[in-house]
Amino acid sequence: MPQHPFRTGLRLAACPEWSTRARAAEALASHAADPHAAALHTLLLDGEDTAVPRTAAAALCREVSIELLRLVAAALADEKACDWVFTGKYDALARQRW
Repeated sequence: MPQHPFRTGLRLAACPEWSTRARAAEALASHAADPHAAALHTLLLDGEDTAVPRTAAAALCREVSIELLRLVAAALADEKACDWVFTGKYDALARQRW
């Protein structure tokens, strides 16, 4: 029986490999309203690799909800992550145009 993407995303969010954490962010993005989705905030602030916050921000910006706006706004306050959160936002916008 396949696991639910949310549960899989939670499990993968703590993986040491950046590409796995980036996939976790994509799996969790549509569940930003879930109280257990605090892992998304952690992924937005991931200091190990810039691809993780960039991917997380792009995935969140493709969703539309108050919860995602709160997560992205909180991540923008982090000096180390804000550039990559902005880049992820632009990635999501560019993807919508094509």
